[in-house]
Amino acid sequence: MVAVPSGDESSKTKVLKPPTLMNHGQLHWRVIKNFLMSRNPIMRELRRAWRLAEQELNPSPLDSAEVPKAPTWDLELQRRSLLKHAAAVGLLLPAGSLLSACSHKTVQPSGRANSKSNGDVVIIGAGIAGLTAAYELGKSGISCRIFEASNRLGGRMYTLENFNSDGMTCDLGGELIDTDHTELRGLCKELHVPVGAFASEDQGRTPNLYYFDGRYRTNHELVEAAKKIVPRFEVDKAKPASWWDQQTLAQYLKSLPMDPWVLRFFQVAYASEYGLDAEELSALNFLWMFELKDPSVFSPYGESDETFRIIGGNIQLMRVLAKAIESQGSRILLNRPMIRINEKDSDLQLDFDSPSGTQTVHADRVILTLPFSVLRNIEGVNKLNLHPLKSQMIQEMSNGNNSKIILGFSDRYWHREMHQGKHRAPASTGYFFTDLPIQTGWDCSRLQSGKSGILCSYSGGSDALSLRQRKISDVLAGLDRVFPGVRKIYDGNSAAMDWISSPLSRGSYMAFRPGQSTRFGKIAGKPELGGKLLFAGEHTARKSAGFMNGACVSGLDAARSLVAEVQGRAPAPAPVAQ
Repeated sequence: MVAVPSGDESSKTKVLKPPTLMNHGQLHWRVIKNFLMSRNPIMRELRRAWRLAEQELNPSPLDSAEVPKAPTWDLELQRRSLLKHAAAVGLLLPAGSLLSACSHKTVQPSGRANSKSNGDVVIIGAGIAGLTAAYELGKSGISCRIFEASNRLGGRMYTLENFNSDGMTCDLGGELIDTDHTELRGLCKELHVPVGAFASEDQGRTPNLYYFDGRYRTNHELVEAAKKIVPRFEVDKAKPASWWDQQTLAQYLKSLPMDPWVLRFFQVAYASEYGLDAEELSALNFLWMFELKDPSVFSPYGESDETFRIIGGNIQLMRVLAKAIESQGSRILLNRPMIRINEKDSDLQLDFDSPSGTQTVHADRVILTLPFSVLRNIEGVNKLNLHPLKSQMIQEMSNGNNSKIILGFSDRYWHREMHQGKHRAPASTGYFFTDLPIQTGWDCSRLQSGKSGILCSYSGGSDALSLRQRKISDVLAGLDRVFPGVRKIYDGNSAAMDWISSPLSRGSYMAFRPGQSTRFGKIAGKPELGGKLLFAGEHTARKSAGFMNGACVSGLDAARSLVAEVQGRAPAPAPVAQ
């Protein structure tokens, strides 16, 4: 359990309890970099500073391009900002948690599509990957049964409703959407699920607060730090992926010329980004994160902006998807954890733990959306005749460890200039980055009506583990260092989620340790058993891996692959949101 307060602090805390191909050894890093995508604001700020450093060290005609600037403010010196706006972060995830705040009734369909050639199709997991796959199958007249282990929809897209007296929501898992997450945005548009953008709310406020080594840092300092590192990186990036993947990120970072606070900045960025400390991560993560796809194009804002949010929380999309799936004739069965899988002649036999006892189901085709850290504990998985690399990946790959702690406040104090003694900070959007255990966080009350405010702390690696043992007062103390005086308006509302504690997630999202990226490549999403067994979930995505959009893409791909096999044609491309 994460940061569950004790004593008087627990009066309003929402206590969220977890339930009971090929060898790519010399493959160039660009082939596998889809797994290594920026998910959080602090990493995006490093990318932006890095690109500005490259720009200053290697001037080009693009230097004349106008770079939007955010408002400046005076701490020890005049801050220089190169950010149009910041983004926020979420845990992205596929199906599978027994956490129960957003339960949903079992869908009872009005009928089932009748097509013998389709056979019986079963989907394991009612997160965004599983539900998207079911919805896509339904468009082609293929109905299915979706088995979900928990008593709610969404997996790690998990919305807590009525968090405070203003009726605000907060998402404890996946939260925000990028501009280029076209599949997820397209799905929302198709289903008429409202999506809001943050740009108008953020105007006129300092985008980010950096608090490292006991004082605020500036974008200018980050750019200057990056300029010391770029020349070395320009040499190292020509080396093969295997060179990078054989060493830890910690080893590579310590070889670079940087001040101690800059090293800590990188360590915090990667811990919150991947849920593992630098000592556990492959150095290949560094290579991808700071290399432009097209060096001829100056892109100071990176590839992940997380500009959008589903109005009312991500549960709104889950509910609409469930209704659409019901209307197509498919069934969603909650409280059905899979306990066993076996290949039986031409089909697959699946055993589920149901309220009435063990339920055995035979399926012609199965789409599995469980993360590999959960899948390997299912009886029979290790006996399936899978590709050896896929079997090895299932047994070895683990998710990162991230936790999210959310606190309520009587107003949005951080929107105005803050003072406490000699300590002061500017009006801000609420985004922060720090070497304190709270690491990074943002304002969760944006795009919501009411005067109340909500801040979250999002941490990864050992800091996330240590926060489990802390009280709410410890988290408040950290926030008060970044936003001086904010603890005085804490309203007593809090919620906490630690995904590593749930046996149906066992972590936040897939994270690659040394040697794993080059060894496994993109085999995660490859069908097995002659096409009878398909895989979906953020960990299998061909794009946007680690994001909600990645899970959505993987569900679309699995469904289209199944439909194409049934109809004897190539899978159709995904639609693009406008």
